[in-house]
Formats: sequence, structure tokens, C-alpha cells
Amino acid sequence: MIAYSLLDAGEYIAALPKEEHAAPEWQAAMEALILVAEGGGPMMFARIGIMRA
Repeated sequence: MIAYSLLDAGEYIAALPKEEHAAPEWQAAMEALILVAEGGGPMMFARIGIMRA
């Protein structure tokens, strides 16, 4: 199993081409990452956001 950090996920999203980065599914994934990172929300929220995008 490969473990990625929230930072890795955020950097991946930030590195996407502008059109793809602006897509609603990637914006939702970024919001989930921020929720987990700042608010201590469940890590599963971030995982689901990335998997859906």
C-alpha cells in the first residue's frame, strides 16, 4: 500500500493543467483536503474527494 500525504495530494492538484484544475470535481477534492488539513476532519473525506476526481 502506498501512503500519500495531504501535501502530496494538494501539490498534485495544484500541478494539474489550469483547465483540469478548475474542474468542479478537482475543486471539490481541494476543498475536502483543506477541510481535513485545517479542521482535523476525517481523512476519509480527503481520500473520497481525490478518488472521485
